[in-house]
Amino acid sequence: MYGHNNNNGRRQQYGERSRNAVSPVDRAVVKAHSDLLATGQTVSAWSISQSALATLNAVSFESLGFHMQNVPSLYRLMLTESKGCILPPGSTVIDWESRELIELLAKVSLSGDREKCKYLLEVFDELWDDYFSDKAEAFCIIDGENKPFKSSLVSVLNDVKWVVSSLDDGLYCPKGLFYNCEELCLIFGDNAPYAVPKIRSVKLVTSIGFKTSVTLHDALSVLEIWKRSAKSFKASISQMSRFYLFIREEFVSSDQESIANLSSGPFIFVPLSSVSSSEVVSGVLLSSQEVYWHDNMVSTECEESKMLSNLYPSFHDFFVDECGVKENPPLLDYLAVLRHLSTINTPLEAAKKVFDVFVMWNDGLKSGALSSEDVIMLKRNLEEKNTKVLPTAQDKWVSLHPSFGLVCWCDDAKVADEFEELNNINFFCLCELNDEENKTLEVKVSFLMKNLGIPALSEVVTRKAIYYGTIDNDFETSLVNWALPYAQRYISNTYPEIYHQLKLAGFEKINKLQIVVVEMLYYQNVIKASNLVSNKRHESICLLQDEILYATCDSDSHSIFMELSRFLVKGDPELHLANFLHLVTTMNESGSTEEQIETFILNSQKVPKLSNEEPVWSIQSMDVMSLDTMTSATKCGTKRIFRPSSSSESTRNWPPASWQTAPNAVGLVNVEPGLVDQDGSLGHVGTNTVDAASVDQGDSLGFSQKDQLSHGLANVEQALPTGKRGEELAFNYYKNKGMKVVKWVNEASESGLPYDIEVCDDENRKEYIEVKTTDSETKDWFEISVNEWQFAVKKGEYFSIARVVLLSDKQARVTVFKNPARLCQLGQLKLAVLMSEKQKDEFVLC
Repeated sequence: MYGHNNNNGRRQQYGERSRNAVSPVDRAVVKAHSDLLATGQTVSAWSISQSALATLNAVSFESLGFHMQNVPSLYRLMLTESKGCILPPGSTVIDWESRELIELLAKVSLSGDREKCKYLLEVFDELWDDYFSDKAEAFCIIDGENKPFKSSLVSVLNDVKWVVSSLDDGLYCPKGLFYNCEELCLIFGDNAPYAVPKIRSVKLVTSIGFKTSVTLHDALSVLEIWKRSAKSFKASISQMSRFYLFIREEFVSSDQESIANLSSGPFIFVPLSSVSSSEVVSGVLLSSQEVYWHDNMVSTECEESKMLSNLYPSFHDFFVDECGVKENPPLLDYLAVLRHLSTINTPLEAAKKVFDVFVMWNDGLKSGALSSEDVIMLKRNLEEKNTKVLPTAQDKWVSLHPSFGLVCWCDDAKVADEFEELNNINFFCLCELNDEENKTLEVKVSFLMKNLGIPALSEVVTRKAIYYGTIDNDFETSLVNWALPYAQRYISNTYPEIYHQLKLAGFEKINKLQIVVVEMLYYQNVIKASNLVSNKRHESICLLQDEILYATCDSDSHSIFMELSRFLVKGDPELHLANFLHLVTTMNESGSTEEQIETFILNSQKVPKLSNEEPVWSIQSMDVMSLDTMTSATKCGTKRIFRPSSSSESTRNWPPASWQTAPNAVGLVNVEPGLVDQDGSLGHVGTNTVDAASVDQGDSLGFSQKDQLSHGLANVEQALPTGKRGEELAFNYYKNKGMKVVKWVNEASESGLPYDIEVCDDENRKEYIEVKTTDSETKDWFEISVNEWQFAVKKGEYFSIARVVLLSDKQARVTVFKNPARLCQLGQLKLAVLMSEKQKDEFVLC
């Protein structure tokens, strides 16, 4: 074999040596190979040969009488490194090596002297093209053909740690560093481990193995270096965008493990100051949990710097879908946002943003994104004196600390006005809200505020009764006693948990209920927790206070049942229970038999009977004289009402058969005859619309003249299906008109609302429809309750009455009265008040 040396090298040819002479050297090579593998060091033919020479105390293989190629184990390694060039017997190897260069390189590497290493690289860079480039390859001559492989010179330069890195103070093998070129700088900027100094010789770069391209593994390795860096990390947004773009493109063909590894730690560059995207600035690497994509609420520069939509606008899918970045900030971070808002805005200016934050917190609580522990932590923060982030109607910031007094949100503006002048109450102000936002507040945000300890005004306000004179209560007590067993069945069926608690207490609460009938009744609103009393007095006809139900002679059964429902169900009026009791009472007063009433309760109301073992609810009558009476500074005459009994033949015809709510004061709408005369099948109902805009006020309206209107007997079982059928026809009518949204609010059960149908057009304008149904073609009037008429006046153009006349099983006629309050003002409709026969005979003495 031949070795070649120019000046410092030598060219020699060797034959085969004695196997016995080579064996000790071969064993030393095998041991050196094993030792290097065990230590994890770089293994190459050259490194193994140097370790073996050190073991043999030899300076070179020539001093032992042969070349490296004569050692079998070393020879096989050289063949592997020469890309499988098999050397058959008699072949020749032309290589170049320099012992002096090897010793110089080893000395510089061991010294760790960065300046000497940089100088050595500069020398190689200067001389490589002219003196060393032709020595980068060795040749194996086999049958006259030259097969190249990496020369000993290049092997030495490849495998020794002697090149300085731009990132730290260590020395590296060339293959562990990048060549500093524009292509790589676009991806890494100045933050990659580049070889120092910068190399000019392209041949040197290629020969000794500097990295000139990037793989996904390279990019993730550099990222790990960035994470470990103790120095301030500097980069530009544009450069980091190219880095993330490269990773995103490489992820297309990579496994999920690589993506998981990337997202497991900090990898997102966030600058510490707001600058242009091309400017290199200091910044930090944050994890996907420490940043978010976008949020309109952010107002501080610190929080805005974590909003990736500002920094990397075109990388939403990469960061959010692939790397797990949240769309919005962590919910608890909004407390810091509120703190900042309270320092730069007045409470009323910031109220809308506070409302938006509470909506997000509430949604997070419902979805589980905000845990119960998070809510407890929020509450503790809000209770701190310095956490003044709650805006009030008085335009001041407060917290839930006791020093600020009572903090509550207003769900009743009229009641709030009564306490507005008092200093020890703060109304949590969430800005001027539209109808939709008010509904959100009442239905959704109220749940969160209850958990945070911010009550609604109605939850802290109670009513204090003020009454004058007590009178006999037998009638009212008998009425309640008669209705209580039906209420018991309703509570047992609808509110089983409440019923169970009452039963566990032996129905003690029911036994404590007292009925007090007084001559005059008023109440004041009181906030007991803060000892606040409103100065305003309200007249009342029926009122529950604690365990006493106060009533007056003017109390009707429905108002009594409403207050009774407060007593039975959590302190709030339960309209469905009151309606149920009133309906049963009306059937009884109208002459329905017990069997008819029971059939109606079981089949229509779906309220089953109680078991025979259940004790029946009842209360005891009280002696009027045992009650304490309040004195008044103003003397009032006692009012006595005489009620002559009516004969059994004059059956009570109040309320009418199709009543829906209490007959407190009922207006009757009288429809002008001849306005509508268009029939159609039930699939296509004949209709006409009466609109205030189309009415000529000068027209002479032909209303029918009647001295008396009679309801007749109240057949509730017939009236309810008739009303239900009319509502269904009106519901289908509006659906067929192509309205965007049509909602039948009573479809499942009676809602108690002052309307039956909600409709919404393409412009999201909502209209409320009250349906009035009859099967009499000659009937030109219908009932409307006080609540319905008040709602009609309030909504104006957005309220209509759909009058449905059932002509036959297959025909019906619909008349729509849009804005009936206005139509009454124009004389197109008229209101009337109808008295019952009983009331006609009453008289009053003062």
